[in-house]
Amino acid sequence: MRESLGSGSFEPSKADEQLQEEVSRRLHADRSLEMLPFEVIVKDGVVTLTGRVRTAELRQRAEALAAGISGVRRVENRIVVAEQPA
Repeated sequence: MRESLGSGSFEPSKADEQLQEEVSRRLHADRSLEMLPFEVIVKDGVVTLTGRVRTAELRQRAEALAAGISGVRRVENRIVVAEQPA
């Protein structure tokens, strides 16, 4: 979906789309994280992670995986630690 205000555009760049795909792929390739629902949004190289995990260690693992990808400038980790993932 493309939204615009004036001359600005909110459409993700190709680089952001590629980062989003790579972060999602790495999260789902990790055995401890593969079955957990995550949302990955990338804007100007800043990755925002949302979702639910059972432990703080899993939350940190997801952030570390995303941060280790070339091109990621920063990770905003909004993953919630809860007893049962949603």
